[in-house]
Amino acid sequence: MGITSTERLLKSQGLTRLRKLRRTRTTIRTCNVRTLASEASVEDLMMQARKTKYDVTGLTETRRHHPYKPTTTSEKNCSLEHAKARM
Repeated sequence: MGITSTERLLKSQGLTRLRKLRRTRTTIRTCNVRTLASEASVEDLMMQARKTKYDVTGLTETRRHHPYKPTTTSEKNCSLEHAKARM
């Protein structure tokens, strides 16, 4: 049997076989909230987030006037995107 083009390429690079690719599964959670006016509603949202398994959280909010930077249970800082509603 002849040598394939892939095998020729590997041989030219000094490799004998292809590396196995690792596949990772990422879970993305998105929340579209209208307003988080009170700290209680922010805390409620954070409690809901803790109950869900996810890797990335996207939170879009339109009516918050001061920045809020929550921390997850692993103490990594999360960042929130703030947008001003133009009505």
